[in-house]
Amino acid sequence: MPTALNPEFVIKKYKIGKRDFKKANLNGVDLRKANLNTIELTRANLQGVNLSKASLVAAYLTKTDLSNADLSDANLERANLLGANLTDADLCGACLQKAILLQANLTNADLSGADLSNANLYGANLKGASYSAMTTFPANFDPESAGMRKYRLMIS
Repeated sequence: MPTALNPEFVIKKYKIGKRDFKKANLNGVDLRKANLNTIELTRANLQGVNLSKASLVAAYLTKTDLSNADLSDANLERANLLGANLTDADLCGACLQKAILLQANLTNADLSGADLSNANLYGANLKGASYSAMTTFPANFDPESAGMRKYRLMIS
């Protein structure tokens, strides 16, 4: 596996107009609060990446490995996550409005407080994923029948 790209390199290239980072290795890098709208990261390795509070509006993340990634409070509105691996990802408070999550693997992902309104979840694996009372789902979506578990705040 190639060495992970330096996050400063990615941001610098993005700012001068480069959007194509297909198959890039960004394993474990810190890109929190980064503005990466419309970036192309198809088939990229983003395992364990920190993208908390990042903006990835209309990003191309098809078949991207985002397992164990921190996407808390990230904006993924209209992002294409077709076939993406989001196993054990932290998506707390993330905006996934109108996102394409067809065939995505969200096993054990944390979707507490996430906004999935108008997202396409057809064929997505949500087994063991958690959600809260603040999570917004597409119309007529039943999280329980999808194998999700409701997060309950325990106060002792």
